Order: sequence, then structure tokens, then C-alpha cells
Amino acid sequence: MSRVFDIDEISSEIEDILNNSEEISLKVNTDNMLPLLRKGKDIATVSKIKNLLNENDIVLYRKENDELSFSRIKFVSGETFVLCGDSSSEYEYNVCRDRIIALLISFDRNGKTYKVSDKSSKAYRTALPVTKELWKYTVSMNNRTKSFIKFLKKK
Repeated sequence: MSRVFDIDEISSEIEDILNNSEEISLKVNTDNMLPLLRKGKDIATVSKIKNLLNENDIVLYRKENDELSFSRIKFVSGETFVLCGDSSSEYEYNVCRDRIIALLISFDRNGKTYKVSDKSSKAYRTALPVTKELWKYTVSMNNRTKSFIKFLKKK
């Protein structure tokens, strides 16, 4: 693996770094792509964008507040995109192509490399809508259970 960069430390110069190399490795800095990418645990390898971007591609992009983040393309309309993280229910609309910095090609977890183009990644994308709803339900039930237990302890 090549040098691993901290996204927050190279935010202002990431385009220049990518122009000097085909791909770079970055520490994942956000949890919005859980369970696929884990903040502080995974190393993401991104590449310059060479082809057209498609739905379900995972990209590194610059948010409105100038922060870099990973997100999945949900919809493509010409040169604008709708993005959403796998663990988020909030979509980001009208993301211009010039805000998209790089394409995720693989990630490393515990010394093992996972390519986003392999069969298991495609199965993950297929199951994602169902697992996302189950995750929301699980979190909701967990919160309700905690509230109920607190209520019982007060009595």
C-alpha cells in the first residue's frame, strides 16, 4: 500500500496530489458510509475519475462547507448528482461534477483489501435498501427499549 493520507490534513491540496498519482490511500474520516466504510478503522483507496460516473459509485466529494466526505451516487442527471451515505437518510441534491474529487476503488480493513467492483460489493449494494430499513427499525426499537427501561426504573 502507498502512503496513507489524513483526509482532513490534505483537504486543500487533494486535487494536486491526485494529479501527481493515479490513486491515493486515505484514512476514512466519517461514518456516513457505515457499514461499508468505518471511520478510524478503514483505509480507502481512491482514483482520479477517468470515466463517466454511475449510480451506486462511491465518490469522495467536497461538501458545501468545504469538508471532504465519501458518499454513494443515487441519481445522475447530466453533470449533477444526488448523493447519500449508506447510513444516512438525507440526500444531497444538485452536487455538481466539479465537487466530486475521486472514485473509491477499494478499502482496507484489518489488513485485507476489498475491491468495490467485486461480487460481494455488488451483493451489498443489492441488499442495502433492505438493510438500511432494518437498521433504522433496530435503532428505533433500541431507543424505545432504553426509554421504557428508564421509565420502569423511576417507578
